Amino acid sequence: MGAPGKKRIDETFADPRVGDLTGGGGVIIVALIIGGAILAALFLFWESRRGAARQREIAAFEEEAYRGHRDAYKRLVAGDPGGALAKIEETRRKTDRISALTSRKDHRLRIVNNLLAAEANFILGGTERLTAALDEVGQGMALMVQSGGGLWEWLYFVRGRIHYELGDYGQAISDFNILLDYNPGYAAAFYWRSLAHAAKGDDGNAEADARKADRLGAWPPEKDFRQAYRARLASAAK
Repeated sequence: MGAPGKKRIDETFADPRVGDLTGGGGVIIVALIIGGAILAALFLFWESRRGAARQREIAAFEEEAYRGHRDAYKRLVAGDPGGALAKIEETRRKTDRISALTSRKDHRLRIVNNLLAAEANFILGGTERLTAALDEVGQGMALMVQSGGGLWEWLYFVRGRIHYELGDYGQAISDFNILLDYNPGYAAAFYWRSLAHAAKGDDGNAEADARKADRLGAWPPEKDFRQAYRARLASAAK
């Protein structure tokens, strides 16, 4: 004779009402699984569509930023630093939007904004403008730390020239030293470091750097930017 407890259990599960309940529960579980799978698939589809749309938006803003940078540079070459600054501000809004749409730590487009703005302020000259240029470079360097490199040479070159214009010749030489340690063939850095040495009365180092700049074929384009700006002012004054 079997155990009484086992018999009661067998009888319980033999009751058709219990079978109906367990069968219904199975259907519910299956329905939940299928429903969950459908929701997950819809969510993944929606996320992929949203991600693709975000990437298209980012790509469009990046292309606009590149065009803005090219336009700003052309205005610098044409002797219109004020127009370059206006274009840079337009581009800055686009690069800020790119940062809002992505978690990437690549801030090179924003740094180019800073560098072009620094160049424009450098050409305009005067203590206020040069201080603004120095602030732009400082922002660019802070972003570069986050990006992990890529535009250090240009940043140090611009900052060295700004320090020279502000009369801080020692700091200018320090910036050019860092740049030339990194890239010993940077001809324009030798050119500007020779000017800083000469301003400090160090004729020996000034002549040595001038010879190196000449041998490497230094061509300081910022001089052309300034000449174009002064020619523009002279033409407007007539």
